[in-house]
Amino acid sequence: MAAATFSDDVSAIVVDMGSRWTKAGCAGEDSPSVLVHTALGKPAGSAAVETDGQDSEMKDITKINSDGSSITTKSKPRKTTLGNLRWQPGMDVVEPISERIVQDWHACETLLDEVYESYLRIQSNQHPLLLSESPWLARASRERLCEYAFETLQVPAYFCVRDAVLSSFASGKPTSLVVDSSASCTSVTPVYDGYTVNKSIQKSVMGGDFLTRECKALHTEEINAPELHPRYRVSSKEAVPPSQKPKFKLRDTEGTTDSYKNFMEWRMWDEFKEATVATVPDQRYDPEGCKNRFSRPYEFPNGYNQLYHLTRFQLGEIFFQPGGFARTLTSLAPDAPVVPIQQLVHDAVNMCDVDIRTQLFSNIVLTGGNSLIPGFVERLDLELQSATPQVRIKIAAPGNSVERRFSCWIGGSILASLGTFHQMWIGKLDYEEYGKSIVERRCL
Repeated sequence: MAAATFSDDVSAIVVDMGSRWTKAGCAGEDSPSVLVHTALGKPAGSAAVETDGQDSEMKDITKINSDGSSITTKSKPRKTTLGNLRWQPGMDVVEPISERIVQDWHACETLLDEVYESYLRIQSNQHPLLLSESPWLARASRERLCEYAFETLQVPAYFCVRDAVLSSFASGKPTSLVVDSSASCTSVTPVYDGYTVNKSIQKSVMGGDFLTRECKALHTEEINAPELHPRYRVSSKEAVPPSQKPKFKLRDTEGTTDSYKNFMEWRMWDEFKEATVATVPDQRYDPEGCKNRFSRPYEFPNGYNQLYHLTRFQLGEIFFQPGGFARTLTSLAPDAPVVPIQQLVHDAVNMCDVDIRTQLFSNIVLTGGNSLIPGFVERLDLELQSATPQVRIKIAAPGNSVERRFSCWIGGSILASLGTFHQMWIGKLDYEEYGKSIVERRCL
């Protein structure tokens, strides 16, 4: 095994590519310096547009600070295909990753290229790369990512780590049960001594995208709201009372593609969901008990606004009672698991060896954007305590939203900055000797 050839003074680059968001930054930092949508815009007649001079569009670059605040700066990138996608006639939107599995390799590689060139603004051949990956990623995909890193990016060293292991590492736990409720799915992964127990992994389609779909169904089937328009379509609007027909003017957006329209509508419902409208009741949903809770207002981009009372508790209850509150279950694949999240936890633990089950229950690590829904942590703890009163349940869920939302990236940042990790890297000489298959032997 050849040692990786790069200086200890060179910072490694850590990249976490999720289904909805891509996080990137230098190892040793408290939070990712780059946060962009995992989506590429393809202007009409071109897969990627090179821009220069006065025709270049300024792009927003968002840096997340350790206290949760963000700083947005303007930049003139080489391409206008990544990040905050501004409307253009004929622009298509490609989302290359689904359930943390690459579906479009060309778009994925283009996205990584632009993260380096336009956001990090560094030479990829001067910095090692640590990439997070899902436990269910196929061998062929792992090898292709390794090949891309060495052949295209020309990195001096490469390593990939399971996302659950990184989240566990960020919490300082070598053994834990990682409950990750992210955009595409909710997964429960046992981690023992720094390695995932693959046979015990449980996964459900009930992630953030599922909840977003439920938000849309709520308005079309129950509230009977008027047609709602994404922000790019609205030119101006007037204030109206709650539940009244909105008054607004539309922009001329002729030439909008279906992919761009669907992407922006999805962002509109995402914003609705993330504005703390969805709430998890601290007990099992009871209409009488929730009547005393306060309502929460929300206004859509076209001016339509509504006070949400019982419905916002029903949205949060989906994670714990999907059969009784989910409206879109019939649209899912017939074999898609829709068990409650507390059942996923019990199934994952019961599939592990008896000797470590107690240890897993007392070291539950909660991560993912859905875990930030108000009441989510307390309700999960209640459900687990009720089902297993004889076992000590302890959930680690940092109060800092940055640590919980970006725990996978933070774990990679800590790991890649350790001096003892230097010998773990796959160096260029290793790759040249063994080829891309080395990733299966070194990155377990």
